[in-house]
Amino acid sequence: MQAFERAPPNSGSCLTDLSEITIDRRKVAVIDLASLGLPVVVAFLRAGFEVTGFDIDRGRVAESRRDEDRTREVDAETLLGSGLRPTHEAADLRAADSFIVTVPTPIDAALQPDLSALMDASRTWERT
Repeated sequence: MQAFERAPPNSGSCLTDLSEITIDRRKVAVIDLASLGLPVVVAFLRAGFEVTGFDIDRGRVAESRRDEDRTREVDAETLLGSGLRPTHEAADLRAADSFIVTVPTPIDAALQPDLSALMDASRTWERT
């Protein structure tokens, strides 16, 4: 199965619209429903993907179920009836074909990234 079709290398074209993505099974999991995650969720939903949104913050998951976004990146009208399936249960990730990880990777004073959230996210879906 070829997951994504892109423009040929060196063609001067790049993938700029999620509608250009073709995938046999359109089931995506977005890990982290914060300021980056929810807009990514919306983009994939608009492109026709089934999306499960995962967050360890049960409050954020509850807000997403009520079509609320505390970061104000996505408005309630956009979330209302969007089809997002928010969860804090790692087992709910089993149906996904692809994972998009949007956890923060802050940098310290020496400009070194803190990858602990990324590593935790990787372990979460590894257990599913």
